[in-house]
Amino acid sequence: MAKYAGVKFRMNDQTYVANITIIDTTTSSDVVRDKQFDTYYKAAVYPAYVMGTFWWKLPYDDHEYEVLVSNGGAVTGRTYGIPTPAGEILIDGYLMNSPLNPGTIYSVLSLWHTSFPSDIISVNIQGYDVRQSLLQTASFNGDATTTEFAISGTKHARDFYRWSIDGGTTWYYPGDADITWGSNSPNFDDETIDASGYFTVKFLDEPPVGTNNVQIQWYPMLDKGKIVKTLKFPTDGAAYHDVRGELRLLDYSIEFIP
Repeated sequence: MAKYAGVKFRMNDQTYVANITIIDTTTSSDVVRDKQFDTYYKAAVYPAYVMGTFWWKLPYDDHEYEVLVSNGGAVTGRTYGIPTPAGEILIDGYLMNSPLNPGTIYSVLSLWHTSFPSDIISVNIQGYDVRQSLLQTASFNGDATTTEFAISGTKHARDFYRWSIDGGTTWYYPGDADITWGSNSPNFDDETIDASGYFTVKFLDEPPVGTNNVQIQWYPMLDKGKIVKTLKFPTDGAAYHDVRGELRLLDYSIEFIP
């Protein structure tokens, strides 16, 4: 929804043409200058009046604007009402709408394993026809001393996928000769993930010093899930507004690809 500025005029058989100027005070530039709006309305005999509204679409929603009105005079050849002289510009009020960003629906897929119900993986569902991987990544700082890096704690792996020591620029796979991996401490070479989804990657040579340069990727243990959907009203950037129109989710589907 775009931003508009406007003026409400009282129109009758005495009122003249209005000159309207809108200034973008953020950039100190004119949006429009001396735009004419005829406020004459013959059928409304003074002091009666009808309402007339001038609207102008503004170029930037986040700028500030000033509206100025001046008397543009009479139209040649037109007979104005009595009393004489006529020639007022009657302003009932100034208008400035607050544009609203459309209402939105956010979807979060929460996944976990029955054995670890509090260790939840949350995936933001980003729209229709979007494929999102459930691949998980653990990052570690290399110190040129440590050789063992464990997947443990709230992380529960189903399959070990690949690893990197340069922050993910170059990837290697579990069968590479530079590592062993497994859950049989202290050798970590049985290439097995234990019942909790834990395993350790053991490097034959210490990875170099770096920040999050050692990365291990795996697919998680999962057997439960739910989708949480949040419907938000239109917003002007500061607050949400009930526009009395319902937000609707017409249909929805999600596909898991093994």
